[in-house]
Amino acid sequence: SSTVQYRRDDYEYMAPPHPPQAANRRGAPSWHMFAPLVYATVIPSIRHIGKRVGASKQTTHLVFGASVLTALAHAGYMMSQESSVLG
Repeated sequence: SSTVQYRRDDYEYMAPPHPPQAANRRGAPSWHMFAPLVYATVIPSIRHIGKRVGASKQTTHLVFGASVLTALAHAGYMMSQESSVLG
């Protein structure tokens, strides 16, 4: 009976490399990773600010939709930079 010898490198998970823009100096935060925190606070606030300022519904909807599309575009860009997503 022959047994197969596996090296540790054969099955160990290798973390994907960081996107090029994340290669900051050591210890510096990757600011593009904080964008969801900004979107999470800004997007719900748009409707409230729109009502308070007296903006028309059409303008409020336009700004809200543009911010959601921007957030989704940022998420898509970050996912495209992740090597484990593409295969």
